[in-house]
Amino acid sequence: MLKPQSIRTFLQSKVPALNQSPDNFLTFIEGGQLVAALGDKPSFVYHYKLTLAILDFNQHADKVMIPLIIWIKDNQPELLNGEANGHMTFEAEILNNDTADITISIDLTERVRVDIVNDEIIATHCPEPNLAEIVGPTNWTMYTGDVQVQATQLT
Repeated sequence: MLKPQSIRTFLQSKVPALNQSPDNFLTFIEGGQLVAALGDKPSFVYHYKLTLAILDFNQHADKVMIPLIIWIKDNQPELLNGEANGHMTFEAEILNNDTADITISIDLTERVRVDIVNDEIIATHCPEPNLAEIVGPTNWTMYTGDVQVQATQLT
């Protein structure tokens, strides 16, 4: 799994306070699943909850949350659907007037394509699709049976 180290490295580069006490920045995985389908290749998808624990943090939570959203935009964009559906959660324990322990949980996936070439197994972790490059069909017409459906009927 590559995303846990990626998010950790990214947040440490954007939030200098996380480098001051690296032992106070914990990452761990909970509730992982492998999803695979019967086929000629053993490709699969990791599904897991990544938990980030930031202990004794003495800055506003925004300092972590904003870079986190930027990382998610590039690495797990389907989480940014504008709904609070449990894919990203957090808890904070206020320790005193200056510090808090913040725990963030994020549901992540990683697709792994497995190829077998000359009896060698090659695993490739697939990047997330670039949403800016995905466009839907244009200039299309839809039919129900032999009847053309008008665009105003689709709303």
